[in-house]
Amino acid sequence: MIALIAGPDVVRFTPSLIIPEQDVKEGLARFARAVARICS
Repeated sequence: MIALIAGPDVVRFTPSLIIPEQDVKEGLARFARAVARICS
């Protein structure tokens, strides 16, 4: 999964076309944990 900056407060994700749904969920969960750590 690739994260692209799409503005000052936007992150756009561009997953592979053949990525399994579980990998997408794991990637988003990791991103959410990282954001939570930064914001705490």
